[in-house]
Amino acid sequence: MPIPLLTTKLYSPLVRPNTLSRPRLIQSLEAGLDNKLTLVSAPPGFGKTTLINTWLHGMDRPFTWLSLDEGDNDPVRFITYLVAALHKIDQNIGGSTPTLLSSPQLPAADLPMTTLINDIAAAKGSFVLVLDDYQFIHTQWIHTAIDFLLTHQPPNLHLVLVTRKDPPISLSRLRVRAELTEIRAEELRFTNDEAADFLNQALGLNLDADSVAALESHTEGWIAGLHMASLAMKGSLPDLDNSEPSSLEAAADFIEKFRGSHRFVIDYLVDEVLSQQPAVIRNFLYQTAILDRFTAPLCDAVIDLGELNQTTLETTSHHQLQPDAYDSSKDVLEYLERANLFLIPLDAERTWYRYHRLFSDFLLTELDENSKQDLHLKAARWFESNQLLPEAVEHALVSGDMEAAGHLIAKVADQAFHDVSFITLRNWLDVLPDELVLSNDELSIYKGFFLFLNEWNMDTKIYAQAAEELLSPDTPASRRGRLLCLQAHLALCEDDLETVIQTSNQALDLLKDDDDFYRSLTLNILGQASEMQGDLFAAAKAYRQGALVDRKIGNQLGAMVALVNLVLALNEMGERTQALALCQQVTQQTADQRSNEPILSEGINVVWSLISYEANQLELAFEQARRAVELSKQADITDGILWGLFNLAHAYWADGQIEMMLEVTTEATQYAARVKPGALQAVWCTALEAQVSLQQGNLDGAASWAEASELKLEETPHHWYEFVYFVYIRLLLAQNRYQEADTLLAAMERSAKKGGRNRKLISIYLLQAQYQLGSGKQQRAIELVSKALKLAAPQDYRRAFLDEGAAIVNLLPQVRQVAPAFVHQLITDAGRGDQVEPLESEQALVEPFSERESEILRLIAAGRSNPEIAEILYLSLNTVKWHVKNLYGKLEVSNRVEAVARAQDLGLI
Repeated sequence: MPIPLLTTKLYSPLVRPNTLSRPRLIQSLEAGLDNKLTLVSAPPGFGKTTLINTWLHGMDRPFTWLSLDEGDNDPVRFITYLVAALHKIDQNIGGSTPTLLSSPQLPAADLPMTTLINDIAAAKGSFVLVLDDYQFIHTQWIHTAIDFLLTHQPPNLHLVLVTRKDPPISLSRLRVRAELTEIRAEELRFTNDEAADFLNQALGLNLDADSVAALESHTEGWIAGLHMASLAMKGSLPDLDNSEPSSLEAAADFIEKFRGSHRFVIDYLVDEVLSQQPAVIRNFLYQTAILDRFTAPLCDAVIDLGELNQTTLETTSHHQLQPDAYDSSKDVLEYLERANLFLIPLDAERTWYRYHRLFSDFLLTELDENSKQDLHLKAARWFESNQLLPEAVEHALVSGDMEAAGHLIAKVADQAFHDVSFITLRNWLDVLPDELVLSNDELSIYKGFFLFLNEWNMDTKIYAQAAEELLSPDTPASRRGRLLCLQAHLALCEDDLETVIQTSNQALDLLKDDDDFYRSLTLNILGQASEMQGDLFAAAKAYRQGALVDRKIGNQLGAMVALVNLVLALNEMGERTQALALCQQVTQQTADQRSNEPILSEGINVVWSLISYEANQLELAFEQARRAVELSKQADITDGILWGLFNLAHAYWADGQIEMMLEVTTEATQYAARVKPGALQAVWCTALEAQVSLQQGNLDGAASWAEASELKLEETPHHWYEFVYFVYIRLLLAQNRYQEADTLLAAMERSAKKGGRNRKLISIYLLQAQYQLGSGKQQRAIELVSKALKLAAPQDYRRAFLDEGAAIVNLLPQVRQVAPAFVHQLITDAGRGDQVEPLESEQALVEPFSERESEILRLIAAGRSNPEIAEILYLSLNTVKWHVKNLYGKLEVSNRVEAVARAQDLGLI
C-alpha cells in the first residue's frame, strides 16, 4: 500500500499577475544553471519562493517542485515525495527507490540515492528540481542523502534549495569548485527602484520617491515588511491613491512610525492589518492558524462560523455599520484571497491554501493553549472522518488528548507499518504515555517491534509480555500471529533456535494473505534459524517463500535478501545448477525493471561470483566480485563489501596471484576490524592466508594460525566454519596427524549429510581421500574420489577438486569412467590436457553442448519432466522445449530415452 500523497506539496505556487519582475536576480539564476546547486537562503518574507517560481515559469527548461514541511523528516516520506516530484519529469525515475527503505533498519542514505541518481541520469533532457522550505529538514539522514546527490549529480539535473537557514551540507566544497550559486538576503532586498515598482505598480499605492526611500530604509528592503506596510497604509489612508500634498504628508507621517528591528515591524504591521478586519475575520484567522494546510470543509469543522457571525453582531454597537456575515468558510477564504491577506493557494483549483508562514506564526501567538488544543482535536476528527489518518494523528498528539491519539495510531499503525513509515510511527509511539501503550495489545506489539528492530534491549520483552497478557479469545488471529513473529525474533536473540522455528511456524499458520509484511519477517527469521541449525532444506523453503511474498508486496530489498540467502543455501545443498539459474533470472528481471542497481546488483554479483568460482570460471568470478565490492562501497553495505573481498581473494588464490590475494585479505580484515569485528568473512580470509602458508611449506605459520584461532578437534564445527576447518584438516594431514584428521572428517561428514550440505560433502570426501592416500590405502582413496565425482559432475563443481591440488588431480585418470566429460575438463583445467586422449564425445558430437544444454541433459537423465526443468532453471516451458530439441539434434536422437542412452555411451553423463 503506497503512502498517500498530498498532491498540493508538488505544486509550485501560482504566479500572481502583479508579481514584480526582478531581472538582476533572474540573470544570476540563469547563469547558475550550469552549476550543481542554487541556494536561496534568507529569513522569512524576503520573496525567496516568489523569485524562484517567477524565474521557472519564465524559462523553457522543465522543472518540478516539492514543498517540504516538518513531517518530511521521515526518510521514507521524504524519498516518497521526492520520487513523486521527479515523476512529473519522467515516470521511470525512482520507481524502485522507496522499496529500498522497506527494511525497519534504515539503510545508508547512499543506497536509495544511488538508484535515484542512475534513473535521473537516464532521463531525457535537463530539468530543475526545487526543494522549497528546506529549513524544516533536520534529519541527518536526509542531509546526507542530499550531499550524496550533489556529489554524484548527473549533468541533466539542477537542484534548487529554498530555505530560511543554510542546510548542513557541503556548501564550502561546492563554493571551492565553483558549483554553487548563492542568493541571500542582501541580494533579495528591494532596491529603491524595485521598492517603488512594488509599492506603486504591483500594490497600487501612489508614493513619492522620498516616501518609498524612507519605507525601504525602515524595512531594509524586506519584501514582507513592505507588503504589510502597504496593507496598513491602505486601511489608514483611504486617499492614498491621489497625489494631493496632504495625502503625501500623511503617508510620510505614517512611514515615520516604522523604526526598530524586523520583529517590532512585524508586530506593528500585523496588528494594524488585523485591526482593520471585522471580528469574524480576525477570529477565523486566529482559529485556522493551527492548520499547516487547509480547505473550506476542514475550516468549517474546526470553527463555528455561525457563532463567529453572531459574536460579531453582538459586539457591534448600534452606531456602527452592520458587518458582513459569512455563510461558509469558502466565502471567508474568497474574501481573504481578494484582500490579499497572506493567503497562498496551493493548487490551480484554489481548493487548498496555507497562510504566509510569518503571518500564521503571529496569529498563533494570539491563541491560548486551551483554545489551540480544542482546535487541534477538531481538526483531528475531520482528518479521521476523511481517511487522512496520519494528519489526524499529528493533530491529536498536539491536542494533548492521548486517548484519542492512541485510538488513531492503532487505526493507522498497520498502514504506516506496511508503508514503511517506520520513523514516523516510532515517533508517534514514543510520544504516547507508556501506560497507554501497555494497555493496548496492538500498540504494545508495534512498540516491541520498533525496540527490537532499531535498538534491541530488554524493554522489548516488556511490551511483548504486555501484549500476550492482553490477548483474549476474541483477539484476531492475525494479531496473535504478529505477536508470535515478535516472540520468534526475541528467541533468536537468545539463540533459542528451537523456539524460533516452532514459534515462526505457529505465526505462519495464523498470518493470512493480508499480513504479507509479517509473513515476510517470519519467513526470513525462520530461514535464518533453520540455516543456523544446519537444516538447509527448511532454510531454502523459507527463503523461497519469503522472496515470493516480498515480490508480491513490492519489497524488492527484502526479496533480494531472501534470494541471495536462497542462492547460498542451494549451493550448500550442492544444487549449483539451480543457484546459477536463479542468479540469471534475477539479473534479467533487474535489467527489465530498471531496478535499483546498487543493492540488487550487489547481492547477485556477490553470490554469482561464488557460483562462477565453483565452476572454475575465474575471469567471471573476478569481474563479479569486483563489481560487488564497488557497488557495496557505493551503498555502504558492510556484508556486501566483506563477501565481495573474500570472493575476490579466493579467486586470486585459485589463479595463483598470491600477492594480490594477500592485499585483498588484508583490506578485508582491516575493514572488518573497523566496522564489524569478528566478521565471518574476515575469519575465512585469515584461513585463506593460512592455506598459502601450507602451500609454501610454512607449517609453523599455519600452526600458529590454528592455535590463535582456537580450533578444536573434539567439536563438530558449525557449517559456517567448515571452510576454516578444511584448512585446519589440510594442516593436520601435512603434519601426518592422520587419525585426528580422520576423526574430525567423520564428524563433519555426519553433520553435512544430516543437513543436506552436498557441496561440503564433496570436499569432505576429497580430504578423506587424501587421508587414505597418506595411510597407504589408494583403492579406498579412489572410491572416495568417485563418490565426490558423482555429486560434483552434474553440478560442475570443478574448484572442489582443483583446490585440493596434485594429490587429487593425480587420481583423476583412474576414475575417468565415473564422469568422463567432467574428469576430462578437470584434467584440462589442471594443465594436463596433453596427457589424456580426447573424449569420444568430443569427436562424436556434431556440435558441442552449451552450458544450458548440459544442465538440461543432466536433469533429463535424472528423470525430470520439461515443466519440472522449467521450474528448477527458472525458464519458460517453451524455452526448455527449444533446448531439448537442440539436444536431440546434436545427439542425433528423437526422444528422451535415446538421448540419455546416447549421452551415457559418449560419457557425457
